[in-house]
Amino acid sequence: MKGFRETPVFREEESEPASLVRPTISDGNHLSARRHGLTAGGTWEYIHFREGDEWKGGGRLAVRLLPRVSAIHSSKD
Repeated sequence: MKGFRETPVFREEESEPASLVRPTISDGNHLSARRHGLTAGGTWEYIHFREGDEWKGGGRLAVRLLPRVSAIHSSKD
């Protein structure tokens, strides 16, 4: 849990923190459409930690094999 608390950000020459950052992770978000046994759509995630922000997006495809079993393929850049 320590990693999700506010984390100090230091400048190179200073011993005091310049600011505080609270990490944010939003992973596995998707929006998709279902038709018969096939589900297709997009997926994205957002990661914010210390100095930068990172967005990743890609595609998601799921095929129903049995009534409660699906095979899912997801690709992110």
